[in-house]
Amino acid sequence: ICDSKLKILNVNALFPGSTHDNHIWNNSNVLPVVQELHERNLNDYYLLGDSGYPLRQWLLTPILNPSSAAEIHYNTKQMCTRSLIERCNGVLKARFRCLIKDRTLHYNPEKSSAIINACVVLHNLCITYNVPEYIYEELEENDMGIYQEVENND
Repeated sequence: ICDSKLKILNVNALFPGSTHDNHIWNNSNVLPVVQELHERNLNDYYLLGDSGYPLRQWLLTPILNPSSAAEIHYNTKQMCTRSLIERCNGVLKARFRCLIKDRTLHYNPEKSSAIINACVVLHNLCITYNVPEYIYEELEENDMGIYQEVENND
């Protein structure tokens, strides 16, 4: 879960990448909290999810088969706003290239979770202190994300 500034508000790194998002959500520590808030009528908040999540009063998902201009407009705005999480994931992975899909963390699950959580904390610090995003140039395919020191013959 992230906010509009791409600060990560919640992360769950306990499941492997092949686990469906909805399963992770159903086993998260956030779900019972938002359910409890809603039951207490503290419902002036919304989370946005993709079509893999069930529609709830506090979890807005796209309309699967929009049939009116209003539904199409809703879907457009919902998907545009939800794209923030995709951007957040991209920024996180660009900052910490060990998180990119093809770059496997070669550690046991507990250590991998700790690395992911550390990357999230550092990412949030970068957001808090306005550290600019680094734009990576195309790297050689076999560089494994390690920068090679280039000799300067000047």
